[in-house]
Amino acid sequence: MEIGKFTQTCRLVSPLIRHLGVALKFADIEYSAEAVKSVNTLEDLLDREIQQNTMKDQSSASRSLNRVKRSLEMLKIIFEQTMASRDLVKRSYRMARVVIRKDERILTRMADEFEQLAAHLNSPTPITMEIGKFTQACRLVSPLIRHLGVAMKFADIEYSDKVSGIEKAGKSVNTLEDLLDREIQQNTIKRHSSGSRILIRVKRSLEMLKIIFEQTMASSGNSIMDPVNTAYKQVFYPYHGWATRKAVAGALHTLPTKSLFLKRLKLDEASAFVLMQRTVIALDPLIRYMDNLFHSRESAQELLRLI
Repeated sequence: MEIGKFTQTCRLVSPLIRHLGVALKFADIEYSAEAVKSVNTLEDLLDREIQQNTMKDQSSASRSLNRVKRSLEMLKIIFEQTMASRDLVKRSYRMARVVIRKDERILTRMADEFEQLAAHLNSPTPITMEIGKFTQACRLVSPLIRHLGVAMKFADIEYSDKVSGIEKAGKSVNTLEDLLDREIQQNTIKRHSSGSRILIRVKRSLEMLKIIFEQTMASSGNSIMDPVNTAYKQVFYPYHGWATRKAVAGALHTLPTKSLFLKRLKLDEASAFVLMQRTVIALDPLIRYMDNLFHSRESAQELLRLI
């Protein structure tokens, strides 16, 4: 394989990365930097560095080639997943638009729904959580994410996909307890796409929402970047790799001001803080309940340490 022809084709990926936005500019720079000029073919490239014993150097062309290969693999998967999830994303956005039409003050509906779940969990009767009621409340977070701006669209799609994943995994069971017990019994709980692992990711999203609201109410400034950053660092940062952390850092700088965010929610600060506080109080028993779901099952505890 001639290096010239190979790199000529590979460079066409760069403009595509740039169209993903400023937050992924670092990826474009890193991808474009992988260049080799002193040999004609990829075979010669590897053979030369094997002979010179430089193949394992961090800056070796062979390692650069491996990174380019991974970039192409990622491009292939992005295209595959985009085509596969197109209908899912459309359905999620249609559902979100319906929610907004029913009640433009989405924060009010969110507080109401999570309070209903909290009231159920605080009742004296034996606690089980119906998957339908749980996902109905969780879906109200999606429009809120969208109000954070275009740069957070990836987070909205990712979150909506996870909630849909729980619904799909729970088609043959009624409660979250049954979902975990079934996957434990079938020995599928540790699979990356298992309903149990998807549930943990949704749990972390709710934890992040709770911290964002707490930090926003505690902050006297007009920025929501610090509350979102604090929440991300506490919840998702330990599980993410370098590339994802960089992408999130870039997206943070595009967040709206607190006043603009509240304007999009059609609320003044005092009203918004009341609803945020209601949501925070309601999320606390829900998150504790979800933690206990996993801690009370020995084979499920390990999942809390996984991404």
